[in-house]
Amino acid sequence: MQEARHFTILTDHKPLTFAFNQKREKCLPRQFNHIGIVSQYSTDIRHTSGEDNVVADALSRVEVITSPVTHEGFAADQENDDELRTLLVSTTAIQLERILILGTSLELYCDISSGKSRPHVPTPLRRPIFNSLYSLSKPGINATANLVCQSFV
Repeated sequence: MQEARHFTILTDHKPLTFAFNQKREKCLPRQFNHIGIVSQYSTDIRHTSGEDNVVADALSRVEVITSPVTHEGFAADQENDDELRTLLVSTTAIQLERILILGTSLELYCDISSGKSRPHVPTPLRRPIFNSLYSLSKPGINATANLVCQSFV
C-alpha cells in the first residue's frame, strides 16, 4: 500500500533515528535484517516524544486499547435479550450454557458446540463489537465477518 509513496515514520525510540547511519558491524544480524526491511519502505524516521506521539502510544501500550463493552454490560444485555430467550427454549445446533468469566463473578451464555466457548452477543452490542474487530486492522467485510463468527454467536 505504500509503494511509490513518500511517508515519514514517527517513533518514540530515539535510537531508531540513527539506525541507518551506523556501521553494519555495530548491529546484530537480526537488527540489521530489521533495518533492511524497514528501509524497503522508508528511511525517513523522525523522533517524537512519547507524550506527543499518539499513534505510537496507542500501538505500544495495551492499556490504551479499550473494549467496546464491559463484562457487566454484556451480562446485563444478555438478561434482557429476547432472541437469547428464544434460543434457550428452541432446538438448534447451538448449545448454550452459562460460563463463568474468569476473574469475575459473572456468567455469560456461551455456545460450546464447537469445543470453544463463544458468547452470544445481544442485539445492542453487535455493531460495537463488529466495529471494534474491524477497526483493529480493517481486514475487509468478509474477513471481519469470519472473525466475528469464530469468536461470537
